[in-house]
Amino acid sequence: MSAVVGFSEIVLPLAAGLAVVVSSARCENTGPAAWRGGPARLLAGLVTGSFVLVCVLWATVSGRSGTEWIQMQVLWLAPTVFWVGVALVVAHRGARSRRNRVRSRRSRVTRGIVRFGLLFAGGVGLSWFSALAPVQMLLLAPRELTWPVPVMVPVAEWVELVLPATTTFHGRMAGWGGNRALLLVLGALACWLVCRSGAGPVARRGAAGPRSWTLTGRLAVSSAAVLAVSGTAVSLLWPGDPADWRLGWSEGRLEVPVDTGDPAAGTIEISYLVHPATDTTRPEGVVVAAVGGPAAASQSRSALLDALDGVAGTHDIVVSDYRGFGRSTPLQCPGVDIGAAEPAPVAACEAELGPLAGALSARHAADDLETVRRAMGVDRWSVYGQSYGAFFAQAYARAHPGAVDSVVLDSALPLVAGPDYTYMASQVSGDGLPPAWHEEVERARNGAGDGPDVTDLAAIHLFSTWSEIAAGRDAALALPAPQRGPALAALGDDLDAQLAAMRADPLAALAPSQVTAPYACNDYAMPFAGSATAHERDSATRRHARERLTPNIAPLRWSEIDDALRAANGLSTHSFRYEACLYWSHVPDPAPSGLPSVPMLVISGSRDFTTPPAMADDIAARWGAEVLHVAGADHFVLGDDSASCPRTVAAEFLRDPAAHRPGPVCPPVG
Repeated sequence: MSAVVGFSEIVLPLAAGLAVVVSSARCENTGPAAWRGGPARLLAGLVTGSFVLVCVLWATVSGRSGTEWIQMQVLWLAPTVFWVGVALVVAHRGARSRRNRVRSRRSRVTRGIVRFGLLFAGGVGLSWFSALAPVQMLLLAPRELTWPVPVMVPVAEWVELVLPATTTFHGRMAGWGGNRALLLVLGALACWLVCRSGAGPVARRGAAGPRSWTLTGRLAVSSAAVLAVSGTAVSLLWPGDPADWRLGWSEGRLEVPVDTGDPAAGTIEISYLVHPATDTTRPEGVVVAAVGGPAAASQSRSALLDALDGVAGTHDIVVSDYRGFGRSTPLQCPGVDIGAAEPAPVAACEAELGPLAGALSARHAADDLETVRRAMGVDRWSVYGQSYGAFFAQAYARAHPGAVDSVVLDSALPLVAGPDYTYMASQVSGDGLPPAWHEEVERARNGAGDGPDVTDLAAIHLFSTWSEIAAGRDAALALPAPQRGPALAALGDDLDAQLAAMRADPLAALAPSQVTAPYACNDYAMPFAGSATAHERDSATRRHARERLTPNIAPLRWSEIDDALRAANGLSTHSFRYEACLYWSHVPDPAPSGLPSVPMLVISGSRDFTTPPAMADDIAARWGAEVLHVAGADHFVLGDDSASCPRTVAAEFLRDPAAHRPGPVCPPVG
């Protein structure tokens, strides 16, 4: 079904445009002005073909209303009219070219086809261009970016609608009615201008006075105009959900309360995207895909869809931007993010957010998702979460177990996590590292040898949560002693270059200061009491670091880790990842005792140093879940293109957890 629809959506406007260009180029005289009844028959055929095709598609989906039939007519008619207008402009320019008149018929046809083909390919390429990751960052979250002028926000949203407008196959967002209206206006304007110039395709050759129209031409143009006007009016005044047509991404936005327990706190807008099942008009179910970070899921929708390709054919996929991110009402806290923070920016952030300051958490976001479920009319659905998304998925399953069929956690953080996780160095460990590592640290500390200094070694150890850095470190330590130092130095230089490139990213100027740190302060357990003063919090944090986390960095010292953090990220205190939480007045809500019984699969990569396999085992023990350990995989297992086995296992579990049986261990990936 989806393949037929996608093919037809491209072929119909392409065929219409080529028919116009070829008919014009085959004329012996001046192009379109020399046509006889061909254009009228062409228009009649286009309108009839589009009408019949839409009727067939409309009939395949049960429960469609007459209003939706009208909307679907304009949905398909608009790009065809647009490309017919473009073809007429191409034909008219060719007909007026003196050089073109002396060319052979074959040459005119070839040149017309090439010109129109290039334009059509450019339009299709423009549609796909809007799906590229950098463009998604700029256009799929226009409300979130720091635009110099506020009026640029609605302009960016309109650009987002127009980019994929040239054909209908690309995913559409809310507002597709305006998108199609724009296409119809542009196409009709092009047709009118060409006809007005005296080269109209429906002009009857040799007619005296004003050019007359054939009866067939009048009927065709009148039918197209009626469909266009009525369809556009209905789409703009009574917009339907584009997801009903199951032809691409669609967006919905909902007003949700800031805090369900405090009606006076106001509301905030939540955005969610729906990707209909690609292989059926009657999906077997719905899967929610939660992204890590927290971050904007709308910007990662392609990666999430790839991770769930095993169920994307039979299930609708929903991604929802957490409150404060992406297409949801954006929130910013300048100076309050992962890294160094001062009391003044934190206080300003809390004052700016107001009631939202304590309502940026997985628990509140879970309530938002439940509102989305009710708005979509879904009885139960499954949830897939990656990294922080796995933390969120557990929060949703705990709060709304009756709405969950199954849960798959990929590279998961425990829902009931101790304060260790709030440290940058908490996930890395010196356990298991060979004696060569201890030797290199001592050599660097004493200033001996040709390897990196101790600060660079501390940075390598700290950023070994990046799988490529961990792999480079392990490879260097496996070398003979004389070669280890230069290899580690080269690795340190490479890490410095990556960090410098991240800091110098030209898009960083547009990137907002997101509310990641407030989420962490409201979600994660801290090593201090909420009533503690800033000084008491600082002291408790340092004490916790000394007592609990020293084995993770041995043989390095905390002072050396601090130096590395300041050099790399600008952090200024004792390896505390979310330093802003030292000054944040809110504390996480107490976790409810006990967990509900929910079918759950936990997937973990052996080389995941951010949420290591031990975390997956702990989560599975708490929930009574199944664990799938994948050798060679790092963070975001299903995001690896070579992880076909884990993807298959996850798809089987999401389809029917009751029928799922643990199979053989998946082979290593990578």
